[in-house]
Amino acid sequence: MIRLLLEGFSSALLPCSLTLAVPALAVALASRTESTSGLIGFATSLVGFSWLRFSDRSETLSAMTIAGLLAAGAVILVMPVIRRLDVVSALGGLLVGIAAAELWEPCVGAAFGGLLDDLPSSGGGGMALFAIYLVGVMAPMIAIGVGLHLLPDVITLPLRPVMLVVGVATLAVLSFTVAIGQQDQILGRLTQLST
Repeated sequence: MIRLLLEGFSSALLPCSLTLAVPALAVALASRTESTSGLIGFATSLVGFSWLRFSDRSETLSAMTIAGLLAAGAVILVMPVIRRLDVVSALGGLLVGIAAAELWEPCVGAAFGGLLDDLPSSGGGGMALFAIYLVGVMAPMIAIGVGLHLLPDVITLPLRPVMLVVGVATLAVLSFTVAIGQQDQILGRLTQLST
């Protein structure tokens, strides 16, 4: 378990983890004061849907579905349908996390590679180990999200509109990139840079 967590920490520093870092940070920024809720939604769907994907328990989503999830997450974050920003942030994060789970091409070390080989037959125990690895990969994003949440209102209040625009614009660019089919080229380059 510790080996998986440490491997996740080291993978967080590699370019291939940008596939998770960029959308996670976009959700944290667009969620403004509720970055923790946004990241919890993101991490929950990331763990669940990437586990389903890598354990061969689900079909791969189409590029247009992934682009739609990213766009829907951005729209929900920019135009909340209810007044509870924590719920809206969690829902937006959930949708973006599903998309990130589909796009992610992990940096595979020895421990995680062994887990991926056993994942289709490992059941719930495999999902727990998978989550431990992802906690390591997501640690920098979690720290930034918690940091944003803990900043005093005096600092964040004037920055909230900027945070929203930067977060939502990033999700819109990601959605467009996937919709036009450029994600494979970008992901391939990130993976190449990680080796």
